[in-house]
Amino acid sequence: MELVVDFQRTTQDGNLQSTSARFYIPTTTSDVENLDINNVLKQFLEKIDAFSGQNSGWTVSKVNYLRLCWGSYRPMEVGTFIPTPKHIASKKAVVNINSSDNYCFQYSVLAGMNVASMNLHHQRHKERAYIYKPFMHLLNMEGIQSPVPISSISKFESQNPDISVNVLYHDNDQIIPIRTSIYTDQRKHHVTLLMITDGHERFHYLSVQSMSRLVAGRVKSKSKHYVCHYCLHPFRKEDYLKQHTIMCRQHQSQQITYPTPGKDDVLKFTKINYQFPVPFVIYADFECFFGEE
Repeated sequence: MELVVDFQRTTQDGNLQSTSARFYIPTTTSDVENLDINNVLKQFLEKIDAFSGQNSGWTVSKVNYLRLCWGSYRPMEVGTFIPTPKHIASKKAVVNINSSDNYCFQYSVLAGMNVASMNLHHQRHKERAYIYKPFMHLLNMEGIQSPVPISSISKFESQNPDISVNVLYHDNDQIIPIRTSIYTDQRKHHVTLLMITDGHERFHYLSVQSMSRLVAGRVKSKSKHYVCHYCLHPFRKEDYLKQHTIMCRQHQSQQITYPTPGKDDVLKFTKINYQFPVPFVIYADFECFFGEE
């Protein structure tokens, strides 16, 4: 959603200034929840108050427009086994549990919890479903259908207070975060899943065992890196990641896109129409200012 509002204020010398501001509400996707228009309006009003606050003097003069965009939501069909793409398998960063049932979510979560760490045979064959079946009782799946859609993961987390779940999506050669838990790194077990597709609207969960190896192609160094759960940016030191996460976790999951050399790698100012209107413009070269001797 986008709201564009015009503001005005009177300066100390009596001049009238005006400007426009755009306010956004992050996109939401759900197959169960209805749009709460009152909550949306409340968020917009809070953003307007923040803009016009702090003794800025700005007051609303006109609401230009409110844009609402929507699309049909088609839940993903999850559960069918899909082989791991070769370029992902070569990283040795994920475990793809080979199963013929609809429990790939549960198996992948248990693999992320490393429940089979005490058995050497199990450690060597993490991709076999029978390893995880004795541990299924550790997960509270009451009222949650299998295969588990993304929209049900929040309920899973509420019923399993020791587990947090992030979901990444494999799109061609890109790894994109599509769900980052609000409990990331705050619970005993943190699990990251990778969702892959066969190109025919069928999806399958994989258990991510090493975020560092999964995003290794983003850096030249082959040493271990510490990866941000929110933007997947790798850092050489854990302290750097902690400093970065303080700000990054305040935003929704995002993907970092780098410019293409020779195409869009030069930043230029092009939004001439967004410049703030003022009655006078003065250009001065300070090198021409000389004091009296």
